[in-house]
Formats: sequence, structure tokens, C-alpha cells
Amino acid sequence: MPLLRAEHLSIRYPSRHAVSDFSMDVSKGECLCLMGASGSGKTSILRALAGLQPIESGKIILEGTDITDAPPSSRGMAMVFQNMALFPHTRIKDNITYGLSALGWSKQKIQNRLDEVSEKLKIQDVLNRYPGACSGGQKQRAGIARALIRDPRILLLDEPFSSLDLNLKEELLEELSVLQREKEMTMIYVTHDRHEAESVSDRVILLKDGTKLADTTMQNLYEAPDTLEIVRCLGSAMDSIEVRADHGILISENGAVTLKAPVEDGEYTAVFSRKIKGEKDKASFLLYDSYGKLVFRKNE
Repeated sequence: MPLLRAEHLSIRYPSRHAVSDFSMDVSKGECLCLMGASGSGKTSILRALAGLQPIESGKIILEGTDITDAPPSSRGMAMVFQNMALFPHTRIKDNITYGLSALGWSKQKIQNRLDEVSEKLKIQDVLNRYPGACSGGQKQRAGIARALIRDPRILLLDEPFSSLDLNLKEELLEELSVLQREKEMTMIYVTHDRHEAESVSDRVILLKDGTKLADTTMQNLYEAPDTLEIVRCLGSAMDSIEVRADHGILISENGAVTLKAPVEDGEYTAVFSRKIKGEKDKASFLLYDSYGKLVFRKNE
């Protein structure tokens, strides 16, 4: 049984249908990325899972229990927001521990957990500062610490590092990935950036216009995307040219011979995928017919 299951979720806003008939499973200890461009529905899904976004139809099931109508506080999930949502006039340590006394936690338990998460996230030296006196990376670590201190069953992250510079982003992604593996945390991570998905995901769901295009690993997405629509969503990870097949010889628009492929004569799109960063996987040559369906693949 999966830890979390979403069944046929649909989400509608007054002006548009944000998500249509979306289903997924998440296993315990897995990091699942919801990836897609702005408006693809990924944040709407994340907020629905957290209980912050009403759904039009569908079910959300956590460990076999239907939590579709359960309040956010009873779902055992914690969310890290893109804007960090820290209280500006409250010290970092109080931001992190906010609300725990009301849950019946003792001062000692709160202090023990604060010590633990602040050490893990390397923010012991900023606990007495206010957010305005902290760097972007320190504030984002504090936002993650606030989510982790409750020891949630599932950690939800909504593009948490999108506002950071590249070097800091890569540093925090690596730290988060190590922490996730060490604690065997279950995470659902929203991003529009395929490099982030490469860094942290065990599996990725690719979304477009509120529908699921693919549910696989980043490696499989690069090596053999099922449709040309998926290729286009991956953007600069893929290079493509239009070709014509003539007796198994592929000829490009400028008349140059490219490759051979055992396909019928006709028009095709040839795609050259790039290697995944840090992986040993070979790049792939892919061929799509006029309907956008993958008809031939060769690893280079």
C-alpha cells in the first residue's frame, strides 16, 4: 500500500480548470517531484494534498484513510513555501517553534527538537536573529526547519529555492537530498526546473495544463520520452530537427544525411537527448512520427 494516494483529483478556479483527473501514488521514503511550467497545476496539487486548496472531485488517501475533507492540521504533512512565510518581527527560533506549545509540547521537547533540526540545517548561529538579518539561504533553511520540527509524515516543498542564486541553490539541494536519504523522509517537491528534479527526485511526474504527461524517473524521461509533447516540455534538454525517411535513410531539411532507422518512408522529428548531469547514461537518438509518437530509439 502506498503511503499517499491521490485519486482522480480535479481542481477548478473561477476562471479556469487548474487540474483534471489527476492520480498518483507516493511510497514511504520516496522523493517525488511534480514538474511543469507555470500554470501546469503542480502547486494546486500540492496545496490540495496539504488541505489548503479545495478540490472539485477526487480523493486523497493517507495510509489507507480518506483525508479528503480532513483539516490541514490533522494530515501529518508540513509545507515549505516559495516565499518562506517567516514572521518578520519574530526571531528565527520562534518562527521554527511557532505553535508547538499549543500542541502540548513541553519546553524541553521543543528545545530538543530545535537543537536537532537547527544542527541538521546548519542554522544554530542565527536562531536569535530576525529574518531581516538573515541571508536568503538562512531564511530558507529556517523555513525547512519549521516544517521538519514537527516530524511530518510527508514534507511538501513548493519551489523552495527558486529565488536563490545558482551556487546557493545547488548547495541547498545537495543538503536537502542528503537529509532526505538519511532520515528516509517522504517528500513531494514542486519545481519547474529539471535540474532541481535531477538533483532530488526518485521519480518525477511531468504536468502540462493540469494533466499528467509522464510518471517515471528523470533518466527515463531523457532516454525515451513517449511523445513529442514530453520532449517539448523538457526544453533545452533536447535538440530536434525535422527529417524525411527515404528507404531507411533519414534526410534533414537541408538535404544532409543524418542517420538510418528502420521506419516507413515519411516525415519525422529526430530528437537528440542530452546526458543527465552527473550520470553515466548515454545520450539517445529518438524518432517521432507525424502524430508525435515515439517510433524508434537508439542509445549513443
